[in-house]
Amino acid sequence: MRGAAWLRSAIHLFSSQGPASAPPPHLRRLLQQFPFRSPSASSGSWQRSAAWIAPFSSLQVQARSYPGSGWDRPPKTKRHLYVVLGDHLKKGFEIHKLDIDEDDLDGNSRSTGTMPRCLPEPPVVRVGPPIIGVHMQFAALGSSIIAIGPCTEGTPPVCKGVTVIYNTKTAELAASNLLPKGLFFGDGCDLAVAVGNKLYAFESYSKNFECPDCTVCFPGGLHCLRVADHPKAAAAADDLRWKWRPLPNLPRFSWSWNNSSPPQLPFHAQSITAHTVHPRGRTIFVSAGGWKVDVGTFAYGTRSGKWKRCGDWVLPFRGPTHYDINLDAWVGLHHLEASNNWCNGSETINGHLCACCVTSAACASHQPPEWKVSRETLFQEDPDWRRISVQLVYMVERREYCLVEHLRQVEEGVIKMKYVLRLTFFLVKYGEDGELITTMAQRPARLYEVPAYDESFDTKAFWM
Repeated sequence: MRGAAWLRSAIHLFSSQGPASAPPPHLRRLLQQFPFRSPSASSGSWQRSAAWIAPFSSLQVQARSYPGSGWDRPPKTKRHLYVVLGDHLKKGFEIHKLDIDEDDLDGNSRSTGTMPRCLPEPPVVRVGPPIIGVHMQFAALGSSIIAIGPCTEGTPPVCKGVTVIYNTKTAELAASNLLPKGLFFGDGCDLAVAVGNKLYAFESYSKNFECPDCTVCFPGGLHCLRVADHPKAAAAADDLRWKWRPLPNLPRFSWSWNNSSPPQLPFHAQSITAHTVHPRGRTIFVSAGGWKVDVGTFAYGTRSGKWKRCGDWVLPFRGPTHYDINLDAWVGLHHLEASNNWCNGSETINGHLCACCVTSAACASHQPPEWKVSRETLFQEDPDWRRISVQLVYMVERREYCLVEHLRQVEEGVIKMKYVLRLTFFLVKYGEDGELITTMAQRPARLYEVPAYDESFDTKAFWM
């Protein structure tokens, strides 16, 4: 079998290079001894255009079909940077697929990142009203980009919330109005964290929740979206405590369905400043606060389904973090010491990177983990541009990071309606004295022109 697999790979290599690169006669004769189905020459792709989600329906759209080999396992998929932008004028969202290896080789200023370039058109996905609202939360789960939130005003009563799933491998787009109630009331979902095959969604408000003790009351709960390899796959041991309801048109995806009493959060979801996941995928750490409760760090066991307060310390990050196996540490944007830990936005970060030692819930209860902050700042301050939002993306197989900055032009103190996206690539390592060092990568920074900014939405980026 190993010989046959090698020969199949060989004939595929020759066939992919065209008739001029046909295998030699001795290899062709040897291949005849191993019958197999050759690649289909009829398979192809068709031009896809940006698709708008049809209103008030559960649908599935095939945006693009890719040619397959017809035999053997498919080749390894190249990863891209997917950027989610809010369009203020169209009141919708766009997902753009960026190839960071594709660069201009003509030597002009565009290749150095000093001149904005256009985003690839059309976007792989464009969604907007009336089926999708402005208060949406985007997250990545496996090979899918998932958006959850309330529908827009004026939609039928049956459509109050929506779950939108875009598969980056198959380019399939699907939407369903199945969504737990707590995720479309109020501000909906404040945070979504992927752990394994589950997406944990933190709701900020639930109409169905009534706390019997008003002295420690947090009107929010925890929900979970699960994806299975097969709709009838056996549930894992930690799935049995949830009640699941599959999406009608996507049975592999199921929402936890405990609307009457979702698992209560021991903090206010809108006060979350940082979060991270243990490399083993069994614990979610969240730094947050709440009414009559001091700000601190909490740990959620994905197997036990229980929360634990680790202490009065907070993670030294703003936003999400990434586990770097080379550093054996969580890496993220450093969170400045602020008197008001509930403030949001990029005003509490200064572009310095932070690496924090990985800890467990048990160890964190005794003392906070140690961390280091880089001396260099990743921000390039320019008086002509104001920073709106910023996100750190880890390209894990490249051991490389990308800083995604959303900027707005300012001319002589006057804010202009011109926006750009700046991508900066860099590496992270420890120095000889154990200090945290950031070095610029070989590829230059990039600037992209982007649509008008929607103030209610922060730009999201995913490496997939």
